[in-house]
Amino acid sequence: MKLTNEVRLRLDAYGAEGGIVIADGWEEKDALWRADVVRDWIGDLTELYSDALLDMGRKNATGVQFIELTDDYFQLVRGDG
Repeated sequence: MKLTNEVRLRLDAYGAEGGIVIADGWEEKDALWRADVVRDWIGDLTELYSDALLDMGRKNATGVQFIELTDDYFQLVRGDG
């Protein structure tokens, strides 16, 4: 796996805040490729988040759940359904 600086996580250790910085050109990449990469990151970050919740004593710490983007979903979002 090649390491790249196209996407970086920012950390303010004093303020306990974080963010993401995306380099120019990210949006020009194939949409399926971007979605696959981001979903991988979400899985990894969700695991870290869940571990932190468990370390704080939270029971049943769960991560992000994905929804299936169907026509029914888009109709509901638009208010057509």
